[in-house]
Amino acid sequence: GLGSVFYSDLDGSESTPSVGDSLTPRPVVKLGGGHHCTCSLAQSPPLLDLMGKSERQQLSSLALESRKISSMFGCQVALRFPMPPSKSLFNGLEALPGLLRHMTWHNDGDKYNDKKRFDFVVGIFLSPIISSCDGCLWVRPGSHLKRANDLSKFKDTPILAPAPGTVIVFDKFLYHAGGPNVSASIRYATYYRMRFETTK
Repeated sequence: GLGSVFYSDLDGSESTPSVGDSLTPRPVVKLGGGHHCTCSLAQSPPLLDLMGKSERQQLSSLALESRKISSMFGCQVALRFPMPPSKSLFNGLEALPGLLRHMTWHNDGDKYNDKKRFDFVVGIFLSPIISSCDGCLWVRPGSHLKRANDLSKFKDTPILAPAPGTVIVFDKFLYHAGGPNVSASIRYATYYRMRFETTK
């Protein structure tokens, strides 16, 4: 009813792949005018395999009333880079309230056009998110139900992922935002916009 469901992993194992198992920032390839670009990874087989057929079946039985899920058309690689050092960022928790006011809230249902029809979003966090300073995904639980213009009545809630492989499933109209990363590490995640198979 809140628009999102959380799982520590899909199969209960400790072997979920992770690209963010180190606390030190890693080199990032820069493409196109010096901007960070991950577009070329959208069809990467290892990333698509994180939501392969068996994973979709497990997800469906756990949270989606065993409805059949179509194969996805790609994934979004979502990296939250550490903010550059400054006097205001010596203490991440102290700087966080001011930074949160600048988050861009949106829902994916309104953001994407009809050519990318989907019903819900699956996110897999590939690195640990221990505190609200770690570049969290922030959500407003319940905001998908009325899609009202006034979002102030919904509580801003950070999603923590203490272990790589943590999964979130949320409604396409749930309002969410990417939070500031005032930690020392890149936050790695992938998002999959999924749809149910239509019955004939």
